[in-house]
Amino acid sequence: SRLADFFVNCMSEPRSLSGCLKENYADCLLSYSGLIGTVMTPNYLRSPKISVSPYCDCTNSGNNKDDCDKFTEFFTENTCLHCQLLPF
Repeated sequence: SRLADFFVNCMSEPRSLSGCLKENYADCLLSYSGLIGTVMTPNYLRSPKISVSPYCDCTNSGNNKDDCDKFTEFFTENTCLHCQLLPF
């Protein structure tokens, strides 16, 4: 699936030079763009900094809120993905 491809290619690794576990920006960007047009289409959020988040939020997650928060953080706290989207 496109989401599984995104998880594999955009795995964050803060200690790497690029911020990506696989050290490959192109694969992450391609996987990220593959989510566009699906139910997982990411949103750009404007806050003190530009970030990315899934369209959904975790307000109605009930007992699965912790899992939902972890899923959302893969987008919002992902150093690999932020390196792709933020201009230098």
